[in-house]
Amino acid sequence: MSAHRSRGRSTPPLPFHLPAPRDSGQWTPLLDGVRMRLLHPGSRNHARVALLRYEAGACVPWHRHSGDEHVYVLEGEQQDERGRYAAGSYVFNPAQSGHSVQSPRGCLVLIHWLGPVVFEAAPHSSLPVDPSRNPPC
Repeated sequence: MSAHRSRGRSTPPLPFHLPAPRDSGQWTPLLDGVRMRLLHPGSRNHARVALLRYEAGACVPWHRHSGDEHVYVLEGEQQDERGRYAAGSYVFNPAQSGHSVQSPRGCLVLIHWLGPVVFEAAPHSSLPVDPSRNPPC
């Protein structure tokens, strides 16, 4: 566990919690059909944590992870090029791995990631990816 320095002493990070999420203004659009609720903003060297809610049929186009990503499927099901992940599934995407994500019936996931996510053309495509337009996955 990392520690903070204060006047030469090492102190543990302060714990915190957020109230239970509600479908209110705390959710922000990420892409068409995908909303995010940031739980911990992280920083350059510390992981970010968020809830992502996918509407039925939503997808996130191919992207590469510059750092490790951990995903826990809380409700529904999502899938990528490597398989389908039902509620209760844990998915680990190591740094420099890439994938696109779809949720045919919708889902809610808890995601924990380090470093930026880079949207780029899928390895099998020469077309550039524009994540703001959320092209079909």
